[in-house]
Amino acid sequence: MVRMDARACPAWLQARGLHRWVLGIATAATLVGAALLIGLLTAASRHHAEPPSPSPSPTPTPAPHRNASGNEPLPWGPADCFVQPTWVPKEIEVLSDVVYRTAENPYTGQNETLMLDVYLPPASDTRESRPVAVLQHGGAFTKGSKTTDGVPEWATILAMRGFVVLSINYRLIPMSHILTLRDPDPIVAMAQEDALTAVRYLHEKAAEWRADVGRIVVGGDSAGAIAALWYGYMPQATVQRPKDSKSGPVFGINAVMALSGAMKAEAFCAEIRDNLEPYGCLLSSSMDHVNELRSGDVPLLMIHGTRDHIIPYVNAEAVARRANATGVRNLLITIPGAGHVP
Repeated sequence: MVRMDARACPAWLQARGLHRWVLGIATAATLVGAALLIGLLTAASRHHAEPPSPSPSPTPTPAPHRNASGNEPLPWGPADCFVQPTWVPKEIEVLSDVVYRTAENPYTGQNETLMLDVYLPPASDTRESRPVAVLQHGGAFTKGSKTTDGVPEWATILAMRGFVVLSINYRLIPMSHILTLRDPDPIVAMAQEDALTAVRYLHEKAAEWRADVGRIVVGGDSAGAIAALWYGYMPQATVQRPKDSKSGPVFGINAVMALSGAMKAEAFCAEIRDNLEPYGCLLSSSMDHVNELRSGDVPLLMIHGTRDHIIPYVNAEAVARRANATGVRNLLITIPGAGHVP
């Protein structure tokens, strides 16, 4: 398979609704996981892709309708674009501290100004429309920011491959709340709501950033991964617009990627046994939304270490099993022996 420079993708592949870029996301995200595992970025990410060889353009199939959540699965096929880097890190343009929302945090009673960073391919990229990744950091919903958890490196790797990337801050809760938590749903919903607002803001800035709002993947690590899974597969959360939302369509997405995420409230475990089952988990509630995945949902990429004490690997496996049972395209990249956010 020819690994194509993002700028040279055929017109049919660049067009909204006629693209096959999710495996490109998987490759880039795998590079991030490997880079964090060994503590450095691969040297290969610093080189341009080889010039593409001409290839015929297959006839695309019509895009399916949006599902009940407003998310839209897209035509599937092998990825020959957005896989190898087209630019080097120093060429990526970063717009820092862009305000996308002001909202009250019900856990502190304070209004918060929420900001995001935008990572853009350089001005030499003349494409009129670029796929988008929206990233949410980890931190147990109590800490972290758009510049922690290796998210800037993750964003840069995707931007080098032709994506417009948003790394967002979202509302957090005081640490004291996490220890007495019985129902984490409202906290995850708050982070999911902020992501929804960021996607709405992306729609407003789409022309300026040359962002294709028909090609959006939402992703994150740890808490951010949980919020991304909610965005993709919790219809009641996705359809519910933020209080400050304008009238208009639901702001759907087209894929989800989760690094050390799950849809079951089981976390901070004392032990992972030899059969990978967790034991002595500090957080263990009745919340289990695995069965929210349904036929027709958007594709899913997950990366998870088998010795993860924070969010046990078996709960990522459960999501993958449900996706397989319902026909949702998915890829679970397992890192044996690795811990949380490998």
